[in-house]
Amino acid sequence: MTGFDDLSPGYAAIWRVAAALAVLAFLAVMAKGVVRLLLLTQVVYWGMAFVGRSALLLQTTPEPSFGDNIADPRLKNIGYDYGVAHVLGHVEESLWVYVALAAMFVAALRLAGPAPDPLPRQSPLTMRTLFAMWSLGMLARAAAYLSGAIGKAGEVHNANPYLDILSNLCSVGALGIILYFRAESILTEFAVIGFFAASQLVWGIAEESKSPFMGAVLALAVRYLATGLNRTKLLGIGAGGFAVVSLFGWMQAMKSSSRSASMVNSAGLTYNVSYPEPVRPYLSIFRRFDLFEAATDVYYMDGRSWKQPSEIASSAVVNLVPQQLGVVKVQSGPDWAQHVRGKSVDMSTVSVSLAEGHLNEGYLLAGTTGVVLESLFVLGMIALVARCLRSRGNPAVITLGVLFVSLPPLFERGVLGITETLGKAVQQCAIAGIIAASIWLSQQLRERKRAANTLESGRNRNEP
Repeated sequence: MTGFDDLSPGYAAIWRVAAALAVLAFLAVMAKGVVRLLLLTQVVYWGMAFVGRSALLLQTTPEPSFGDNIADPRLKNIGYDYGVAHVLGHVEESLWVYVALAAMFVAALRLAGPAPDPLPRQSPLTMRTLFAMWSLGMLARAAAYLSGAIGKAGEVHNANPYLDILSNLCSVGALGIILYFRAESILTEFAVIGFFAASQLVWGIAEESKSPFMGAVLALAVRYLATGLNRTKLLGIGAGGFAVVSLFGWMQAMKSSSRSASMVNSAGLTYNVSYPEPVRPYLSIFRRFDLFEAATDVYYMDGRSWKQPSEIASSAVVNLVPQQLGVVKVQSGPDWAQHVRGKSVDMSTVSVSLAEGHLNEGYLLAGTTGVVLESLFVLGMIALVARCLRSRGNPAVITLGVLFVSLPPLFERGVLGITETLGKAVQQCAIAGIIAASIWLSQQLRERKRAANTLESGRNRNEP
């Protein structure tokens, strides 16, 4: 039997990381309800980022070019095999730390006894609130599209932050409906769920982001797999996920074909020509799972510090305060780009927000201790999201859980990025509460008016 020592250093490192992810996948299957799906999603994200990206680099050895965030000139200069092996060194160590903590987390869940219904039937008020949030969000998306204010993945500033806040309601509403909608007819149920899932896919293509359609896939997985696993469910969700990812890659390739053609005419090349033809339709997917880039940033920091743990703690608290109250926040994505990647790449003319991942962020801050602390925080957030999704009749609490399904901070951000999302979730929960209160008040007024009319009709009939 061939062992890791018989492989090249790069492939051996990939297999060791894959082994850690396989153990995490096993632990996820042993978990319960929503926690199971969130842990499995981490395996997918990290597998694409650390295993998929690394294998792609070793197999294709692409030439770096402007606009390509897969072929890294830093690794090309030292050799992809050597570079992948050394970059994945701290990733492997951090993953095993997370696996050990996840094992204790899953064991505690199983010892806690039978889990309650992961997705309880929601009240009519909650469902009306979700539909209202989706409708309001669709209006905001239409306004953003018509005004050219659609945000793109990795952008530092939104063209219209107010439209962005409202358009996020659309994802919360759509995914909430996917999770909780029930109908007597199975065809009606599938039609409604399919419509809202398709709307997320289309929007993801429009803003060139994986988050909307990945959120829809995760919501579908939570709905159908949280109550139990069997071969039919696994095959169905696997086939459906592969079809959606393939469709996304194909449509992204079609969308960018005109831009690629213009680049060929003007510059004589594109950033796809370094890759074999069969993998080109899927490059847009690999480009969006970019945690391996962040791991490369950590490797090239060579032990230099970025922030002190006390700075991380204070920034995390500030991130929970709505910016409208006048607090000054430092966005962690652009900060990482300038002060971490900027140590090994010229970022003086680039403004972009990067995902760092809690494994990379924790290791950069305090080595294994940093990974332990950030991992405990992430596992705590997973427990919180699962608890929020189990809530019934409280649209504001449910919104927090759904928001972390619609966005990927639990899978590709660190403490700073997660708390930034948590701060935004406070705004979304407040809006959901206002909408729910308005619907409830309107319903109460209608019922009182109906009761008054009924009483008046009864009096009229009793008069001689």
